[in-house]
Amino acid sequence: MVLRLNTSPFPEGKPRSGWVRTFIDAPHRVNGMVEFTYSLHEDQAAKDSRDDPFYYGSHIAMIRPPEIPHHRIKRTVDGKFIHVSNLEVAPEDMADFLEGDPAAYQWETKTPLLWTAPQGSLPPEMFPTYWGDPEPLDPQWPRELFVLDEAEEIDKLLARHDEGLEARQVSGDHRGTTLNLQVGTSAGDARQATTNAVSITGTSINIDATTEHGGHRFVGTIPAGATIDDTKFLIHLHADGDEPIHQIRGETQAAPVAFAAVSDNIDSRGRTTATHDWDDTQLSADGSTFWEWGSSTGGGPTSGVDISSIVQENVDALGELTALVFIYEQHTLSSTRDLECDTYDGDTSEAAKVDIEFTAAAGITSGEIMAATSPHYDLGRFGPATMVPY
Repeated sequence: MVLRLNTSPFPEGKPRSGWVRTFIDAPHRVNGMVEFTYSLHEDQAAKDSRDDPFYYGSHIAMIRPPEIPHHRIKRTVDGKFIHVSNLEVAPEDMADFLEGDPAAYQWETKTPLLWTAPQGSLPPEMFPTYWGDPEPLDPQWPRELFVLDEAEEIDKLLARHDEGLEARQVSGDHRGTTLNLQVGTSAGDARQATTNAVSITGTSINIDATTEHGGHRFVGTIPAGATIDDTKFLIHLHADGDEPIHQIRGETQAAPVAFAAVSDNIDSRGRTTATHDWDDTQLSADGSTFWEWGSSTGGGPTSGVDISSIVQENVDALGELTALVFIYEQHTLSSTRDLECDTYDGDTSEAAKVDIEFTAAAGITSGEIMAATSPHYDLGRFGPATMVPY
């Protein structure tokens, strides 16, 4: 059975600051992911008048629960990274430090759980993945744990989504079609150097040569036959690596595997024909903001491009996708252009993200997230359901 709900046209000229969101299914966890459904009215008057909402949406979002904290590298009060050698490394010097300072290489991996230093062997610090399993992380950097407020993270996600709706003037019933994913493991992002060596434990990915590559892996399911409506790839950009002249493509696999510290592990992967460039000489990133791929100096962090053609190419060729890998590179040689972003190992809350909206081939079916046509449900601030006559 296919059920679509009636909606009003997009409220052109009505700012999103006045939109009214009604949660039909409050944010809750299913298999480690946060799921929720809601409607949007153009303003309170439209809702009070029992007009049809102009938008129905649902999200499946990767948000770390409070009982599984994030980790990040400790910093000094002036923002410098603290290295285990007692060196303090400024963010703008991080790439050079990792590339050329011998102190950055006093640790050497022997097995997944053993690191060797001049003073002997010791186990690395252990931190949980999104799925609650401990994993080894590079112990070169002292780390700290912290907790993000789940409701606040959902608000940020929705604000980003609403901005996209306003820019594209989207209306209609879009339930069951939005994924909000983030790199969730140490092996979920990687950098390949000029020597073809691949690192999965670096604190950032810096690409400033045509022979270097970066990659990010996201776990989420897109059904066969889906039409990809909008895809935004977001990275936490460094101020000293915000002059991109880079291109991004996808790996041509329906279930691409995690990265490994094996020579040529990124560049050896097959890649889509579809590609999207990012060319801007100075983005003026402040080091505290996610930037959408393709954003411009004048447009700011959320002026990025839709990279749906990359995902669509894989859906059309491979059917159902259960993971996605995006690979980017500096495809035009320039000594003054580079791109640097944070990784899962540097700060889990600043790992790369991807937002994907799609239309399922057969629409919404019974058994998927559904909304009742009447009455409407208002769950307030994610609390118990309260029936509201509509």
